[in-house]
Amino acid sequence: DTFTVRLTYTGKTSGQLLRSVIGLDPGPSVWVEFDVPGLIVGAYTIEVTVDAGEQVPEVTECDNQVTGIMVVPADIAYLPAIARNH
Repeated sequence: DTFTVRLTYTGKTSGQLLRSVIGLDPGPSVWVEFDVPGLIVGAYTIEVTVDAGEQVPEVTECDNQVTGIMVVPADIAYLPAIARNH
């Protein structure tokens, strides 16, 4: 099934990006990348929602969201953003 992953960011600038994931079998994982150009230096609150449109039927929709903090430094850096829901 196809589903949508949404990234929302709020800080000195705000926005929302969407990515589609196509054909993922139950159980495995997949990397989803977002390119967020033009961010101003500073801290941002980020929220990632998997299956944002509730396209995949499941019993628990409440575990499809994670929030975190992302910092845009004054220097250019390429770092992976890893979020864990504890």
